[in-house]
Amino acid sequence: MRALYAYLMQGVEPVRQANLEADMGFPFNQRWGLALWNFAFLDKQPFQPDPQRSEVLNRGAYRVQGLGHCGSCHTPRGIAFHEKAMSDPGRSGRHYLAGETVEHWRALSLRNLWTVEDTVQLLKTGQDRFATVAGDMADVIHHSTRHFSDDDLTAIASYLKSLPPGKGDLPMPSVARAPAAPPADLFTRRGGLGYMQFCSDCHRSDGAGVKGPFPPLAGNPSIASSHPTSLLHITLTGWLIRKSPKFSLSCAPVGATKAHQSMRAK
Repeated sequence: MRALYAYLMQGVEPVRQANLEADMGFPFNQRWGLALWNFAFLDKQPFQPDPQRSEVLNRGAYRVQGLGHCGSCHTPRGIAFHEKAMSDPGRSGRHYLAGETVEHWRALSLRNLWTVEDTVQLLKTGQDRFATVAGDMADVIHHSTRHFSDDDLTAIASYLKSLPPGKGDLPMPSVARAPAAPPADLFTRRGGLGYMQFCSDCHRSDGAGVKGPFPPLAGNPSIASSHPTSLLHITLTGWLIRKSPKFSLSCAPVGATKAHQSMRAK
């Protein structure tokens, strides 16, 4: 913070620029509405370590609930677009990090994630044995979590692992799922033909992927999820799904072809 303050005060040339006049129409120009929202939903309570938790878990909780603000995307929103919970204790705590759809992406539930080692790997590189980040999460990895210390990453992963599964959550595997043998009618069904044409070059015919660049589809949470939003988004539009200092990886879109008509068949 000291370095940021010094940069803003000494490293940036000052300018004289009048602010634009507010031009929002009624009722959006009524600021008293914000006071009502804050009264109903703003949580001003500072973080309090839980004496029943270890130092590592409290450290992880502090980073997830505070600076990491993971709940901004991964916690369900209420009728007033408020986060239903800001932390895991209490009656509303079951909603915390239980998953939400944000900007046409499914921010999956973070409760009771994979092994600590796998979650650390994901936050450091954008990929682990089970998943690859996509959408805005690729930016989070690239600009933020890959710079975290190993101790912080371990604390975050340990805290997420300690949370009980949310309602309807799929069990998070600790062992990579073995790909199933291709079905006998792979080349005679519409979905199978579409997969072989557009997906199998990278993810292989059995869904095993290629370790490193191309994630497995067997057991992948974006595919196994009851919310296919992210899967459809990546498949139809293509998206930068992984960034690193050395290379970026994207999925080729098929939305510009007639293939999008057969996505449901897959």
